[in-house]
Amino acid sequence: MIVSIITVNFNDAVGLERTIKSVISQTCPKKEFIIVDGSSSDGSIDVIKKYSDSINKWVSEPDSGIYNAMNKGIRMATGDYCIMMNAGDVFYSDDVLEKVKGRFETGKEIYNGNALYVCDGKIKWYRKCQRDISTLFFYTSSICHQATFIKTSLLKKLQYDESYRMVSDWKFWVEAICLNHVEYEAMNIDVCCFDWSGITTKNHDLGIRERQMVLESLFTAAENEKYKKLSEKKDYLKYIKDGICFWFWYYYACLFKIKKIRKYN
Repeated sequence: MIVSIITVNFNDAVGLERTIKSVISQTCPKKEFIIVDGSSSDGSIDVIKKYSDSINKWVSEPDSGIYNAMNKGIRMATGDYCIMMNAGDVFYSDDVLEKVKGRFETGKEIYNGNALYVCDGKIKWYRKCQRDISTLFFYTSSICHQATFIKTSLLKKLQYDESYRMVSDWKFWVEAICLNHVEYEAMNIDVCCFDWSGITTKNHDLGIRERQMVLESLFTAAENEKYKKLSEKKDYLKYIKDGICFWFWYYYACLFKIKKIRKYN
């Protein structure tokens, strides 16, 4: 099995070099590395040329946005599976591809692993692979793109919707998993350190508006109302559960502290 690693970049030479080093450090020899640059003017091309011997294909030309660039990379891909590792993102360790390649033998179309969300060099969140996948889940959440391996044939069939700026990867999950019922598997493997300082994080409100537009285009008004009520109930129950857990652990910590004090007195 060959994995195509697709890196999209625009004027992020520092992040791009970090990503390139991570990709070429992978111990698995069966990989294809593709870089799609949006005609950068900050030295990114010099970085690409510096590592050109380790890059299978690359292009630098204007594009209409990140999803247009990602679709270019998909059309260039010849591997069995693809993973999007954009400028600034890195693999969790040098042996990630070695760890996951055996999982592909089950023939699923999407494999989702764990992701560390990093901002300014600090880990902000650890997202576990999503085992229970459903329309309700995607109604309020998503899975990490950079921690997911997708069969190339599926990506070529369901390319990213370039009419959206923020949510086309999330729309892809909804269409592929919820509407087309492709085979999905969660794998408890740390896959990536995702750069959480990018466009999605900085344009949260636009992302919410675009999600609503997608939901209205994919589901009927009745379906949207049903999922909205279910998600509100789910959020309320989660709030109660989180509150109970907080006080449980708070009192447990207090009790543990008291026991420790007594022990040493």
